[in-house]
Amino acid sequence: MLTPHHARGWYAAIALAGLVVPELAAQRVTIHAVEAPRSTPVSGAIVTLLDGAGSSVAQGLTSELGRITFRLETATQVQIRIERAGFVDTVLAARTVLDVDTITVTVPVRKPEFPTTLVAGARACPTLPNLEPPFGQLYAEARKALRAVDLAERGELLSLGVTSFVRTLSSSLKLESEEANTLLGPTNRPNASGAPGELLAKGFLTRSERGPGLAAPTVGFFLADGFLTGSCFTLQRGADQREGMLGLGFAPRAGATGGISGTIWFDVRTREPISIDYLYRGLPSAWRPDRLGGLLELKWLSPGFWVTRFWYQRTPRFGPREKLAGFREEGAEVTSVSAVVDTSDRAATAAVLARRQQEVRRSVARI
Repeated sequence: MLTPHHARGWYAAIALAGLVVPELAAQRVTIHAVEAPRSTPVSGAIVTLLDGAGSSVAQGLTSELGRITFRLETATQVQIRIERAGFVDTVLAARTVLDVDTITVTVPVRKPEFPTTLVAGARACPTLPNLEPPFGQLYAEARKALRAVDLAERGELLSLGVTSFVRTLSSSLKLESEEANTLLGPTNRPNASGAPGELLAKGFLTRSERGPGLAAPTVGFFLADGFLTGSCFTLQRGADQREGMLGLGFAPRAGATGGISGTIWFDVRTREPISIDYLYRGLPSAWRPDRLGGLLELKWLSPGFWVTRFWYQRTPRFGPREKLAGFREEGAEVTSVSAVVDTSDRAATAAVLARRQQEVRRSVARI
């Protein structure tokens, strides 16, 4: 059963400081992240090894057993940083640990403070390499979940069961046809997308032999540096279906043709990003741009990883001479998720399989 992740209580800071790799051959270093008081494995956390200058030496996600193994090729003094959406980051000062095999780290479960008042965005919308509070704080929290999704997809760490759909609508939004398919893969992302840099430079409007079209954003678009420096931000309070949520609104600075504006919504209780909704901007009014857009829904799912649980997009359909003939809706929803087991580590493989067998036994009832 897919269940959301909920934090449990507050915990003190971490005891471990870091490690120094001896000046010899490549060394294997395993980080084991756990929560107190029961040493519960922390899966899907972003673990980064940093050198003395603060640059990333290695990065990845902890497994469902809360573990990740790095191989460091050079002698480097490193720090350990552990990040996960909805929690305060852990950045540890370096210290010397010789002949390291496995380092167990107890991670904190403190929640970050969220703004309690609305703050207007800068009118001039200056370029900021680092956003000032509270905008930068909210973006940093969203970035954790987005990076976790991106790392899991690029590393093909998950096997996702996905149901996709395509609908055609009339110009009055009446359903004309609908088709659904199921598939299995490591990602859940729109097909009609593009490289973040290209979308930021040229916009989302595309043209082909079939006529104009609109690309869809993926998590990578919101992680690109150009999104941060090329957007204006505001704070929003949710209403209706977003009641009780806090939003980080964004809009393109230059108003590029086929750009998008929207909101990253947060659950104030868990401090986790819930979804990103958007509308297309800079399009002809005859295309009804107020009806064109979509959303990405982010969710923490068992066995402990962030995924794009659902995405949706509505784009225009055209007749002769690019006259609006209706709309096209497409999207996909994750129906199942399982972590890919690294069979190169026999002990870890056996532990994962034993854990999954126990979960199956607990889920079966006897009458």
